[in-house]
Amino acid sequence: MLVTAGRPHCLLLCLLSSGCTLSLDEEHLEDLSPAFADVRELCVQSPPKGVSQGTALSLALPAGSSFFFGDTIVTEDAAVAFLPNTAALVTDAAKPCAFDYQRDAAGALEVPIALTEEERAFDEERTDGRRTALWPRGGFAAGDTGYVFYQKVAMADYFDVAEMGTGVARIRAGEPAERLAVQRDAEEPLLTWVAPNFDWATGALLGNDGLAYVYGCYQRAAFDVGCRVARVDPEHVAEPDAYAYYDFDGEWSDRVERASWVVSGATNLSGFYSTALGRYVLVYSEFLGNRVYFVTAPEPFGPFSEPVVLTTGLAPREYWIGRVDVHPGLGSADGRRFVFGYHTDNPAAPGLHLVEAVLR
Repeated sequence: MLVTAGRPHCLLLCLLSSGCTLSLDEEHLEDLSPAFADVRELCVQSPPKGVSQGTALSLALPAGSSFFFGDTIVTEDAAVAFLPNTAALVTDAAKPCAFDYQRDAAGALEVPIALTEEERAFDEERTDGRRTALWPRGGFAAGDTGYVFYQKVAMADYFDVAEMGTGVARIRAGEPAERLAVQRDAEEPLLTWVAPNFDWATGALLGNDGLAYVYGCYQRAAFDVGCRVARVDPEHVAEPDAYAYYDFDGEWSDRVERASWVVSGATNLSGFYSTALGRYVLVYSEFLGNRVYFVTAPEPFGPFSEPVVLTTGLAPREYWIGRVDVHPGLGSADGRRFVFGYHTDNPAAPGLHLVEAVLR
């Protein structure tokens, strides 16, 4: 199973757990959670022939919905190439699976968030069998500019991944993606967070107050996962010292170690503000399961409603679906209708499944 834009499942944990979710409180749900008139699959996007990809996040930019995939395998004849990430554009929201892949002049898939010359040279000299990949896994758009958070990893295979940290790439029309310099860590000058804080930016959104809210989801212990939140001015999104973290006292702290959980049971959060609902809506996949949940909140930092099952994804050949991402450019302007996606390699319908949900 190809896993991209996120951490591969742990084999032993996958065999031992059926999931980790919060209990439902019906009275609470009535107050905070909307009902859905319809949830239906729109289409399944299959990659080009000879290409293997996983799930994708997207940003609503002036040119259309820009999709960013993680690790991509390209097979041509007997040759196999591993690309750190790839991208595609959807210009017609009425045709959400009409992907126009980003290619170079020779027709080969491009890498939008590229390795540096130093990173490429280091990979060529490695003797440990690993290679560097940059996995997009969260992002937001502020005006005409997009920001994609990527996780830098050194991987031997999809079950042997060393997580180095998280950086930010700036996306502007007609320009190559720019990995923003940080210079905090001498060995990783392009990373905003480095180990042990590499789990930040598993999701992000732009709040109504103009600040970017960035979620950090991680597995604290066996069967115990959840998400924290930080906020930052988009102009300073790559600067570690510019972030404030929502802490245990319900205040904002400049100390990352004080960040407290705001949602339990989620390994990533992806969402938007719905003017129709007057609340933020965030989705995520079940931990070690195939159900897709949603929660709502008046603010990006909560308080969040109890999680409600939105739908159940098509199970992969092994284990469960990975992260779920909202695709903001494919929904309605008022947020009453939104589209999210997940990836599966199930032979019945392999690819990126795009699903529509409509609020009552």
